[in-house]
Formats: sequence, structure tokens, C-alpha cells
Amino acid sequence: MQMLVLLVFPILATAVIWSYFRNKEEQAARFAVHAEHATEPTIRRMRNIGRSVALVWAGLIALFGLVSGATRPGLIGILMNSPNALPGVGFLICVALAWRWEALGGAVLLAEGLLVFPIFMSFGRPLSLIWPVMLALALPPLVAGLLFVGSWRKSRALGMAEAAR
Repeated sequence: MQMLVLLVFPILATAVIWSYFRNKEEQAARFAVHAEHATEPTIRRMRNIGRSVALVWAGLIALFGLVSGATRPGLIGILMNSPNALPGVGFLICVALAWRWEALGGAVLLAEGLLVFPIFMSFGRPLSLIWPVMLALALPPLVAGLLFVGSWRKSRALGMAEAAR
């Protein structure tokens, strides 16, 4: 069940992002930082998708850490296992940081996503055995970080265009 969740989440996140960028012209327009392309609905949509992806990813990591190693049944086992949820709580704090300050939080999420690769490669296993886990742990923060940084850049471009008028 846990492996199924780790495999399905990146696929769903990719499908949501892929449906957002339907063709090459829309994709170029959405990532352009020119003032005529920086519209409020586009910025809001990028921000909301980034928040959703990051919140679901961090929540699943925290939930997995909380309940995965519980040796006793019930609430006692979950409470005894609560220290395993601390990395997930840290990820939730990073999501809250990105929620408030998009540029800083987006950069932190990008760094978290990029740090997954060297950490998992240090285990000495071939890449073909651990790529699903790496994608499940690295793809959501990378996507969310890119969306946060992109929405921050577009909102700055929109603000500069309005200030120039």
C-alpha cells in the first residue's frame, strides 16, 4: 500500500501539471516574465497548484512517518512512533514558509528536491532499484518549488509593469 501511494502521487502531480500546460504556446506564455503575460489568474493558479502539491507531499510524508513504524496497535503505538514524523513536520514547516514567502520557500523546496538524489545514491544501490522512491520524494518538492519561484517572478513582473504605467 505504501509503495502504491509513493508511485501514484508523482504520476497524479505530473498529470495535473501537464493538463495545466496544454500546448507549447501556452507553456511559453505561462513561464514568460514579460508584463503582458503576467496576469493575476495565471499567477494565482501557479501559486495554488504549488501549494496543493507541496501540502499533499509534506502531509503524506508526515503521515507515513507517523504511522509506518507503529509497533503497537492504536493510539499508543502512533504516539510512541511520533519522533519518526519529525522530518515530515519539517517539510510541513517548509511548505508554510513557501506559503508566506514564495521565493524563499520555493528555493528551499527546490533544494530539498535536489538533495534527495545524492542522499539516495549514497546507499550504494543501483538507480534502477530506487528511482520510484526518488521520484516520489524528489518530484513533488521540485515541481512545487518551480511553481512558487515562477509565480513570484511573474508577480514581480506584473508589479513592475503596473509601476511603470
